[in-house]
Amino acid sequence: MSVSVEFWIPISPNEAMVSQLMILAASIKMHGGELAASARIRALVHPDGDETPLRKQKKQLDELGIEIAWVEKKEFEKYGYCAAGLGRMRETFSSDVVVLLDADTLVAGTLDEIIEACSQENRLFGLIAHTPPPYWQTDEHSREIW
Repeated sequence: MSVSVEFWIPISPNEAMVSQLMILAASIKMHGGELAASARIRALVHPDGDETPLRKQKKQLDELGIEIAWVEKKEFEKYGYCAAGLGRMRETFSSDVVVLLDADTLVAGTLDEIIEACSQENRLFGLIAHTPPPYWQTDEHSREIW
C-alpha cells in the first residue's frame, strides 16, 4: 500500500530557525524510512522578520524539497507566534497522513510503521512535545506507544 505523507513545520524567517528546518528535513529524508523520504515537507513561516535567511538558503531548501508557505500578516497580528502553529490547522492537506512537527525536532529512526498505522486506522496519533516517548514503560511496538 502506498501512503502519501506531508510534514508541516512552523518557523520564523531567521537563520537559526531556517537551519533547524533544514536539519530536520535532512533527518526525515535520511532516517525517516521510505514513506518519509518521499514525503512533502512544508514550512509555514511567520511574517515577523527579514526574508534574507530564506533567500540565502533557497538552493539548499529546494534540494531538500522544502516548500515555503507564509502566514498571513493579519493572522500574525492577531495570534502572534501561535499563528503558524494554528495556521497548519487551516491548510488544505493533500496527503493520506499529515505530520506536525516543530523545527527543533530530529528524526532518528524510521517513521514508516507509525505512518502506515495512522493511514490504516484513520486515527490521530500524537505525543506531547518536551517529553520523550515512554519506551521505558512498555515492551510493546512503537505503534502501541503512539
